[in-house]
This record gives sequence, structure tokens and C-alpha cells, in this order.
Amino acid sequence: MKYIYILIIIFFLGGCKSTPEYLNTEQLKKNYQTLGFGHFYVEKELRFFQKQLKNHYNTPIKVALEERGFKIVDASSVYDHYQELLQNSDNLYDPLTGQKNENMNNNLWKRALVKTKQELGIDAFVFSGVDTVRAHFTNSLLLGYVAKWFGQEESYLVGGAGGTDVLTSFFQNQKGYLPGSRVYIQVRDEKDKLLTMGSGGIELISQFNSDEEIVTKTPDKLFKDQSKLDGALKFAMETIDTWKAKK
Repeated sequence: MKYIYILIIIFFLGGCKSTPEYLNTEQLKKNYQTLGFGHFYVEKELRFFQKQLKNHYNTPIKVALEERGFKIVDASSVYDHYQELLQNSDNLYDPLTGQKNENMNNNLWKRALVKTKQELGIDAFVFSGVDTVRAHFTNSLLLGYVAKWFGQEESYLVGGAGGTDVLTSFFQNQKGYLPGSRVYIQVRDEKDKLLTMGSGGIELISQFNSDEEIVTKTPDKLFKDQSKLDGALKFAMETIDTWKAKK
């Protein structure tokens, strides 16, 4: 039980947010038809899989956007501009504490976005990647002991409810979260405003074993199912397609 409570504390630290108002595909195309493709980011904890995930997703994301009528331009130069601004900036770090001035850092990033937009003649930027998010599970027997997140579901028990010695009765009065991986696509303007976003769940990073402990999957068990990788991208793009239009 203590492991579930730990997870709940960790994942709720970010607080609750209201439902966002994002642009759907058709709305986006009206004003942001030419998109600059930036960096594909893989969360630090998943860097072991960076090359694999980048190779798998980079081209399909571009193709999915092009199929929807967007023109895609390489905008990776935004990071060169950003690094140049960082190197030429004074007082970015506090000389006593070594802490970064986040406001200054954010302003430099926005300046890099503006400069890149002007150089390339693009309307907005695409940033994508893979990270970990909360995968929710409850005690409902109807769910088959699965966690659900961003269109994906997976048993939160190692081996599934029928393939482990775990006493599933332990979970009948429990609910919580486990770390689940997702692919995301963000479109941002030159002011770094998030215009739209789509996410698709890939698979769980951790599950409960027969000792009721949370165990992380070993690298040889993660990101092997191509259908999950592809299905996650499909769900993410369909999410962008179907955002409810703003009034």
C-alpha cells in the first residue's frame, strides 16, 4: 500500500489543471500552415532509447503533418541561435549560488524562436518527443487490472492478472498511478505559446510484482512492440485533429 501512496504523492505534486483550449488541425492550418520542425526530445530517464525512438518517430511525425496539409521545414537552427545567445549573455547565472536566471533564459529562448521564424519564413514550430506521464489505475474488476492513459491501456501487474502470483485482492481497494510512456507533438508560436498538443500512450515503464512492489521494466522489455509505438502516434495526431473548436 505504501508504494501506491508514494506514487500518488509524486504524481500529484504538479497539481490539477483545467481543460486546455487547443487548436485542431483545421484551425491550425488557417494561420500556421508552414511549420518548423525542431528537436525530438527524449526524457532524461529514457535516454537509453533516444536513438531508437528518434529514428522511429522523426519521419512519421513529419509525414503525418504533411498528409494533413502542412508544409514542414527543418528548424533545428533554433538551437544554434539559442546557444549563441546563451554564450553571449552576462548574468545568466547567479555568481554566488550558481542558479540560472530562468526569466532571462526564457527570454533568450523566445528571441531564438523569433529569429528562426524570421529567417525561415515559418508560421510556428513543432516540438515532439517521448516522456513519462501518469497512467491511472483503479480497483475496478471490469478494467482487468489495467492502467489507462492517452488512448493506451496495459496490465499494471507483472505478467498480467492471470500470469503472476500477486494477490489481486490487494488492489481491490486501491487506486493510483504508475509511470507510463507517451509520444507527444506540440505546436508553439514564436512567443513559445502552446497552440496545440497531442499525446499518445505507448506502454508502462513500471508494474507491480508478486511482492506488491513497483519494478521498472528492463531495457530489453521496453519499446519492442512496433504496434504500440505506431498506435501512440496515431492517437496523438487524431487528438490534434479532433480538438473541439474554440467559440
